[in-house]
Amino acid sequence: MRKFKYNQKYSILFVFLAVTSFLISSCDPDDMKSPVITEVINYAASPNDTVLHTINPGQWVVLKGHNLSGISKVTFCGIPATVQSVLFSETSIVVQLPEISFASVASSDMGKIVATSEGGIATYNIDIVGKPLILRIRNYSDSPNDTILKSIVPNQRINIIGYDLKNATQISFQGVNADLSIVEYTDSSAIVRVPTDLSGGDASQVNTIRYSSIVGSGDYLIKIYGPPVILAVSNEFPLAGDTVYVSGSNLSQIISLTFAGSVITTFKESEDGSLVWFKSPTLTQSGPIVIASPGGSFTSAYNVNDKVTGRITDFEWGDTFQWEWWGGAAGPKSGMSEFVGNPTQYLLMDLSPIGSGEGENWSHAIRIPTVRWIDPENMSDPVASWTLKFEMNVAKDWNGSSLCIVGDEGNKYMARLEPWRISASRTASYKTKGWITVTIPLSDFRTKDQTLGDGYGAQVGSLTGLLGYDGTSVLQLYLHNYGAETTKTGFFAAFDNFRVVRR
Repeated sequence: MRKFKYNQKYSILFVFLAVTSFLISSCDPDDMKSPVITEVINYAASPNDTVLHTINPGQWVVLKGHNLSGISKVTFCGIPATVQSVLFSETSIVVQLPEISFASVASSDMGKIVATSEGGIATYNIDIVGKPLILRIRNYSDSPNDTILKSIVPNQRINIIGYDLKNATQISFQGVNADLSIVEYTDSSAIVRVPTDLSGGDASQVNTIRYSSIVGSGDYLIKIYGPPVILAVSNEFPLAGDTVYVSGSNLSQIISLTFAGSVITTFKESEDGSLVWFKSPTLTQSGPIVIASPGGSFTSAYNVNDKVTGRITDFEWGDTFQWEWWGGAAGPKSGMSEFVGNPTQYLLMDLSPIGSGEGENWSHAIRIPTVRWIDPENMSDPVASWTLKFEMNVAKDWNGSSLCIVGDEGNKYMARLEPWRISASRTASYKTKGWITVTIPLSDFRTKDQTLGDGYGAQVGSLTGLLGYDGTSVLQLYLHNYGAETTKTGFFAAFDNFRVVRR
């Protein structure tokens, strides 16, 4: 009896070991092996599924190798990618590179792909290239003169320090291209000479270095001393004797100034070079503003005294009147004593103080129906290259209500005009001295910020994002009170000559 029990015990043990051995032997050997990445190919149909030696953030790629079906995590430069197991097999993984902030990537992670599974870790090194990123600008000179620069001048040789700077397709200074044939590259810098003549720059790129590659572009702001750059004009339709203010950069030591074809011989300049002003002569034609200084010259991309180019509406009888403008405004008006200086027709917004949270685009508004802002062939331009302009005359004190300007069908993007706002906690009543020109670069249209509110979020990224692919959209201006109390004043102002032109 005892012997029987002894044999039964060992029999059960034998069966357990046999089952365990069977289960282990039945497992797929690959499940226990480490993953291996052998190459990276382009995620595209043949013949475009080529082996890659350089990849970019946002790009879809295929990781080829062995034992890849169990991958649970993939990182590029230490940044995790979104993993979708349905795109995996034993020999391949389809994955999209994440966005990568190269400035924060550890040197040990640079250019490294890491795939992790229960079986182990696969590492693969490849050149991962993002959009150019400029960190700082140094003077190109031997130490100790290779200092970090806060300003640059024409013909200066500089060392641009950053990431992904090799093989630039364009390096521009205020929109003027540098000579790429003499650029010297290192792993983290590019030695380039600022163009000798920066005349004819782009106002949307004032004090900006734009660095472009096949991957994308990056901007760096730095003071650029050189020729003048014009950013805005206080009144583009002045009457004789009106004071006109031109704001911008490097507006000093001016040699000559032309306004709408008229030569201005008497003018004054601010000490910091940000402003020049003069009395307008009688204008007989339209034309650009041209300013020349010892550093070069600048010609505005648009004409002043021009009511036709880029016109959305001027509220004159005819095809461009935009008959559906009504939303609480009144008009058309002309000859009102409060709005002298404009002999044509305009719209009036005469509104009482607005309660907290009140003011809508159907009751406190000028509503322009869907119109063409920009021709379709120009929709690929940088969004900052175009600007919305209109004339405005605020004849009575204005304080507390925001002028909300909406330019897209979905009301996603907004520009807010609040000249009475001094700071987050201070305001002061505002009114104009006659008619002024309001200039709003289209890049100033923004989304809603959850903390700051409408029009204080992210900038619109493209013209198509704001206007669609054909460049047409609505235009609405309305008063809204974002404050906790009724506005301190009403709003008594006139509007005219809405247009979109190059900046």
